[in-house]
Amino acid sequence: MQVWILERRQCVRYKKNIRRRNPCSKGGFKPKLVDRIKPKLSIIPVLWNNPAFGEFKLNVDGCSKGNPGNAGGGGILRDHLGHMVMAFTVYLGCCSNNSAEVQASKTGMRLCLDHGFNKLTIESDSLLVLQMTKGEISTAWQIREEVKEIQAMNTDGQLQFTHTFREGNIPADLLANLAERDRKKISSSLGL
Repeated sequence: MQVWILERRQCVRYKKNIRRRNPCSKGGFKPKLVDRIKPKLSIIPVLWNNPAFGEFKLNVDGCSKGNPGNAGGGGILRDHLGHMVMAFTVYLGCCSNNSAEVQASKTGMRLCLDHGFNKLTIESDSLLVLQMTKGEISTAWQIREEVKEIQAMNTDGQLQFTHTFREGNIPADLLANLAERDRKKISSSLGL
């Protein structure tokens, strides 16, 4: 078993053998220093990037309060100038966070395709769901059907899936939390 301890702003890894000595016993345990690890700190600027001319970007997010718990999804569609074209919120009932992310993506994509926005980049802060959607990792059985529906929407290959950090997806996060709080089935707004 390995124990990680933050010591003087350095991460130090100690190794102990629980089988030989009980750490709660009178003498405690005497850790053996394995190695010192210097933490690597890097700062990455997180910005929303415009899509190419004539294309649109859909930022989506799902939230689940309790996992599983009451869930909501939301998203915002913007053009190449960054102007809002459409926004939506959807209450998803009781589900997990990954299920909420997938259902929010599916709802947003369906709304965009129904309104004729075919050249689309879908941006989400859930790397796990994006990898499942792209087929890079296996899909959890609970959300397999929804992921297959999303993959079926991309028949002509004009949809792209990209990852953003949570800080770059704040408007979609706020819409998802609004959907969970208001608990309305679905609402959308076209800002054309």
